[in-house]
Amino acid sequence: LDPAMRIMYFGSYQYEITDILERFLRKGDTFVDIGANIGYISAFALGLVGQSGEVHSFEPVPCYFARLKNIQQDNPEYNLVLKNFAVGEIKGTATIAISNVGNIGWNTMVPNFMKEESFEEELAIDVIKLTDYLNENEVQNIRLIKIDTEGFEFPVMKGLQEYLQKIEDNSLLPIIIIEVAPSAYPKLNSSCAEFARFMSELGYVPRSIDNFHRVVQVENLDQTTDVLFLPKKIIEEIDASKG
Repeated sequence: LDPAMRIMYFGSYQYEITDILERFLRKGDTFVDIGANIGYISAFALGLVGQSGEVHSFEPVPCYFARLKNIQQDNPEYNLVLKNFAVGEIKGTATIAISNVGNIGWNTMVPNFMKEESFEEELAIDVIKLTDYLNENEVQNIRLIKIDTEGFEFPVMKGLQEYLQKIEDNSLLPIIIIEVAPSAYPKLNSSCAEFARFMSELGYVPRSIDNFHRVVQVENLDQTTDVLFLPKKIIEEIDASKG
């Protein structure tokens, strides 16, 4: 049993993220979970958006996707949409490395990111572009997106870029929680500085997940960190409330 699963039972797993969900998600909202794993965060969000809202969960690893399906079957009155594929910059196929270290979340699409001693197997998976998915399925009222893809967050965001650029009102941009893994960026021929500029150009400001008033210098991150990306207009409201 993964240690994280024990924490889930006590309700203290990723509490900073669940606190953010509780603050911003409302009945009728849509939540998008990229890298849903066994579905703890998806299930938590489902309770917040209620039967009038939607949760769209993406998980490419079959054994974890099966756990997601259990959540869906146990809650037929809720709108939980499950997709057994990964999200990236372009539609196609890719491989994902699965670890043997007992950490159910340590599975990555970043080439050569997983150490050889942690490697168990590689799986061929389907990859979609999030902009295409959201447009084709006419997904509405997206309030919050969570991206936890073990270093693959930049390609995921590039695949969402077109969708976000068409939103003219900055305050209507979805809030995005991203696990940023700095050590993955060189393996993708990129950098955290490039990612920081990319997010800023989309209209986002990086803040700490446990203190909305504290700016995170994404370009200076040296360890894997959950970052809350808030639209600039929401930041203005939060900072004004502080004063």
